[in-house]
Amino acid sequence: TCALPIFLSLKYFIRPLDMLTQAAVSVKEGDLSRQVPIERNDEIGILARTFNTMVSELEKLHIKDKAHAFQLQQKVRERTLELEEKTRQQDKTLVRLQQEITERKQVEARLSKSEEKYRDIFNNSVQGIFQSSHDNRVLNANPSMARILRYDSIEQFLSTITHLAKQVYVNPDDRKRFVEQL
Repeated sequence: TCALPIFLSLKYFIRPLDMLTQAAVSVKEGDLSRQVPIERNDEIGILARTFNTMVSELEKLHIKDKAHAFQLQQKVRERTLELEEKTRQQDKTLVRLQQEITERKQVEARLSKSEEKYRDIFNNSVQGIFQSSHDNRVLNANPSMARILRYDSIEQFLSTITHLAKQVYVNPDDRKRFVEQL
């Protein structure tokens, strides 16, 4: 007579609670597919259905989270690739800029050397050399030009000559024809 209540207690209370406990431990360890196969209409049945519903919802959320995490990883990969490409482009641009800077410095050095040679030739020539504008103003002259025209300095020559055709040329029309040929 004593075995029947123990058997009923074991069958109706202890086993279902043990199944729920084992399922809860499995869910805690990450098994979100675990369901409890208890179909009763009492409190234990309600507890089992609630547990099964909760685990199903958790599994759905877990699946959504995994999908969202995958999408985020994809976006991170895409953005990383974009940034790497931009970095490569910036590196290429930097290299081109460095090359251009080097080339410009070389051109400037050659230009400076050329200007120095020109100044040397211009200033040390025994022939008179001058630069003028279309309106008969003398812009620049070398020391020989000032000496040939009997001026003491270039500055005196430049400040004295206000109309090149009238003051330097023997025939002012020669200057006019020369300018027209240019």
